[in-house]
Amino acid sequence: MIKTLIELGLTRRDSEVYLLLAKKGQLRVRDMSRTLKLNRQQLHRSLKSLQNKGIVTSTLERPARFSAVPFEKALDIFIKAKMEEVQRFQRNRDEVLSKWRSVEVGETIDSSARFMIMEGRNYIYSKILQMISETKNQLSVMSTVPGLVRASQFGLFDAGFKHPLKSKIRFRVLTELSRENLDAAKALLKIKPEAEFIGEARSVNSGLRLIPRLVIRDEEENILFISHEMGKLPSEAEDAGLWTNSRALVHAFRALFDELWRSAMDIQKKITEIESGKTAPETYIIKDAETAHKKFDETMNLAEKEIVMVTSSKGFIRAWKNRRMIKEWSKRGISIRIMAPITGENLKAARDLLKYVAVRHVLTCYLKTTIVDGKHLFQFIMPFPDQEKLETIDHFENTFYSNDFRYVERISDRLNDMWKGACELSEVTLESIVRSPAPTVRPSDSVSNTAKMMVEKDVGAVIVADDKKPIGIITEKDILNRVINTQKDSAKTLAKDVMSTPLVTIDIKQTANQALEIMQHHNIRRLVVVRGETLAGLLTERRTLRSRGLLGRWNLTKLA
Repeated sequence: MIKTLIELGLTRRDSEVYLLLAKKGQLRVRDMSRTLKLNRQQLHRSLKSLQNKGIVTSTLERPARFSAVPFEKALDIFIKAKMEEVQRFQRNRDEVLSKWRSVEVGETIDSSARFMIMEGRNYIYSKILQMISETKNQLSVMSTVPGLVRASQFGLFDAGFKHPLKSKIRFRVLTELSRENLDAAKALLKIKPEAEFIGEARSVNSGLRLIPRLVIRDEEENILFISHEMGKLPSEAEDAGLWTNSRALVHAFRALFDELWRSAMDIQKKITEIESGKTAPETYIIKDAETAHKKFDETMNLAEKEIVMVTSSKGFIRAWKNRRMIKEWSKRGISIRIMAPITGENLKAARDLLKYVAVRHVLTCYLKTTIVDGKHLFQFIMPFPDQEKLETIDHFENTFYSNDFRYVERISDRLNDMWKGACELSEVTLESIVRSPAPTVRPSDSVSNTAKMMVEKDVGAVIVADDKKPIGIITEKDILNRVINTQKDSAKTLAKDVMSTPLVTIDIKQTANQALEIMQHHNIRRLVVVRGETLAGLLTERRTLRSRGLLGRWNLTKLA
């Protein structure tokens, strides 16, 4: 069977890993390492390779469990990949030859793209009438309310209503409603049958100093009105428009229109909002990171009563760097609660922020959530912890925003439940949590015996001790880098030759917080605990976090 898997493109090691998972079901890395007698670094490389091929999957829990897809499905994947590779070569051959034959020296731009400046409203509206008559799939219009009234008077809406394909064409209109132009807009919508041409109509969020006047037909052409005075409609003599069939420009204007459309409000809802004076609920996605970041900051700065946040470990550090603003909120009497994974990386920041906000620990989550005053909800999809960058706003891309009271209230209730189940920061002495007796070897012990002990005791490190006095530490990484990769004989290599020194130690009377700070400072995950100069035990970052209640029970995917 191993030979068959190798013939399908797997390495021998990858084949052994897949075969074990296929026969045994879900397994953790330590179980596979013990069964296959592979070190964890080699095993992780094989698992990553198999996952990339789509024949091994993993769970999101930590430590993760891995499982293999059924062999029948894996075989289909291999066959399909080989067939697609052959087909791709065949397709590329014809495509490359075709491109080669069509190449003309000096042809660098789309020669079919044309541009035309039109002056005078009659010429422009006549061209728009022609565009309406030639529309096959979609016509998108962006204009001020006075501009729409003028278009109706010229007969543009009537032309759309009489279009033979009107039932198949999507007509979209974007405008900007306000209390000043509300009556004109309502009068326009009451005109029958012309108003039926409008189809879908929305009002853009007020924030644009001047809404551009634009008409886009299918993916073929567009007209952009040119105004000579910002904020004012030009007179008939001054009216001018730029027409083009450049695919690049048409696509760019279409993208602009679609972006504004996604965040715009249905025109009837906007009319109701203006007339009643009550803001209609909004729920939408903000694609652009800078736009989302700006709205987030503006909303946070307007907070009056409460801010509740669930963020990542690095997100917590970003909040700490913004502590000047947090102090201001605290002085204004705003209640601030932050939930995040508290690790050695952000422990100092957490202890500092405790002066101004309430902090609790939750598991690593991938949906960052912030609720302001129980009215505004922001949610961001976070990258994996090892991929998240501290100095960036990339995570603001595709931000989900809502001020829908019922939805925000529901998520707020879940965050409150989450807060109750989250863990508070606490002080714990090492005496109550240290692993004792610590796994030890003598300086004269061989590396092969040391590795055998690590497998038997299921540990990732052992302490080298000379008459109960710790002098070094050996980890799996040390054995990999200093013995296996250098091709030394593990039976003849001694523990003292590969151990890491000098040791970083901590006294057993110190606290878990102090231990985490030392780990963070030295960028290590294990500490040797001593009583005086005598070995007292071994402490890992995971064990320390668990002792402080910082390995919680919540997962924010429940809020999705």
